[in-house]
Amino acid sequence: MNCASVILCGGEGRRMKQAYDNKALAQYQGRSLLEHALEKQTEGVILLSCGPKPLSTALEKKLETTIGQLPREPSLLCDESKEHQGPLAGILSALEYCAQQLPYIDALLVSPIDTPKQTPSLHKQLLKRAELGNSEQRSNIILAECAGRSHPLHSLWPINCLTELRAYLESGERRVMGFIRQWGYHSVNFDNAESFKNINSPEDLL
Repeated sequence: MNCASVILCGGEGRRMKQAYDNKALAQYQGRSLLEHALEKQTEGVILLSCGPKPLSTALEKKLETTIGQLPREPSLLCDESKEHQGPLAGILSALEYCAQQLPYIDALLVSPIDTPKQTPSLHKQLLKRAELGNSEQRSNIILAECAGRSHPLHSLWPINCLTELRAYLESGERRVMGFIRQWGYHSVNFDNAESFKNINSPEDLL
């Protein structure tokens, strides 16, 4: 299975903005959350979904400077909408990029920017679950689950859900699990709850 990876960092992050313009640049254990997220990407081309245009000039320069110093350089993407439509808009922009620029890609691995303790093997286990399934099962979304809780932003999405996802957003829907249930999914169970712990405020960085 040929995959690309997208890191979602386009959220408004209101609680973090008192200290950082963008959560991706927040410093955790001596490195930015962006650096932590990039080291977890083990598959293919890396995309960075930055939310709706326009990015402020200052923020865009900060991101470009940070990215330019990293060993693996992701491509920056922005949502088509000028307003925040949530993480599904970021996933849609990445799916569209893959469909247009990377026609050999079958699926998209999705990660949020704010889980620096994500286990390095998470993506490999999602891929393994997809590859073990039959053709119908491989067309479903594969998502992580821990202690009975679904983590839909740690997931594997087939490229061919693009059209239905676009229609879902155009209808005004924003719920991630709402679309996942509509499309069809399977879960992979993980037992390390720390992998899914979010960094949401400056206090969480301590």
